[in-house]
Amino acid sequence: YKSNDGDYLQNSHLINEGLERGVTLSGGNFFGVFSEDSGHWLTQVRPVYDHNGRFSAYLSIHYSLNSLSLSDTNVILGLAVMLLMGILVGVVIIKGYVSRVTRPIDLLAEAANRVGQGDLSYRIQGDHADDVILGQSHSNDDWMNLILTFNRMIDQIEQQNLEQRDFVASISHDLRTPLTSISGFITAILDGTIPPEKQTHYLETVQEETKRLTSLVQDMNTTIRLENNQENMAKENFNINALIHKVIESLRVLLDEKNIQVQTNFKDPEKNERLVYADPKQIERVLYNLISNAIEFLSQDGIILVTTRTQGSNLLITVEDNGPGIRPEDLPYVFDRFYKSDKSRTGRKGSGLGLYICKKILQSHGQSIYAGRSDLGGAKFEFTLA
Repeated sequence: YKSNDGDYLQNSHLINEGLERGVTLSGGNFFGVFSEDSGHWLTQVRPVYDHNGRFSAYLSIHYSLNSLSLSDTNVILGLAVMLLMGILVGVVIIKGYVSRVTRPIDLLAEAANRVGQGDLSYRIQGDHADDVILGQSHSNDDWMNLILTFNRMIDQIEQQNLEQRDFVASISHDLRTPLTSISGFITAILDGTIPPEKQTHYLETVQEETKRLTSLVQDMNTTIRLENNQENMAKENFNINALIHKVIESLRVLLDEKNIQVQTNFKDPEKNERLVYADPKQIERVLYNLISNAIEFLSQDGIILVTTRTQGSNLLITVEDNGPGIRPEDLPYVFDRFYKSDKSRTGRKGSGLGLYICKKILQSHGQSIYAGRSDLGGAKFEFTLA
């Protein structure tokens, strides 16, 4: 304790605490050494020995617990600040991630709503779409892939909508022309505008227009059935070379009118017998459409060449002529539904469905058809059969 003259005297209680071995005391004021209002102290007391090993003195080290508490407070405050900063950084990161996730969702929702209202011209724009357009996307960005897929889906819907409108417009036009002609001739006959001696001629014209309407309706029904996979395929093995001869003979009247020669070249060893597995009625329609188209575009004394030859495991059938051919700009579209061009092979007087039906029939057989230019100078069509 502290004496009146200012010296520090050892309290006997410390001896009992085992001061000779050294002690650590915490709390209090070291038995009154420090003033009562100075707070609490941490004291470390150790004995000091001389070089001979004899006890010399005690060393006391005191540390104010108030300073220690202040340090603890600073540590806790620092940890709290770090925790708060960590939370703020986490919130910013989460907010950025949520924004990245929700933005494409909002874009998709808006696009779906616009398309649902009939606006098929709408496409998803914004940062995600811009990155894709600018080529800055990553292949593993699922959102960008989803946006691209959605935009492509809208493209397809818009294209299908346009095709449907074209389909209706083409049907309306093709139906209106013969109906107007039939109505006009019948009205003229009934009101006496056409004299009796000419009525037979105009009735024959009406009959031709009726046949044209019937053919158009049949083509449309076939097209709808093929597109909806409702056309039943009765596949069997049959001689394709014999079927080619049958189709040529069925068109003999049209061939003789223009003095058109049809040449066949069957390059298989069997010559007149080559079996294929398909629906003979459907393949007959394909051959009929191709050869009748060639007849329509050929002038007098034209030539049609029909060739069959083995190509791998399939048979390649070629129909070509020496007519005006197909313009290069028309080639990509000749198999489109209702596509017509003055020099294309879709038919100036037909429905524009002939080649389209050929393509759909062959696709239903798992085969393909191609159009190009013949070495004869005209058009060439090639298709395969198994």
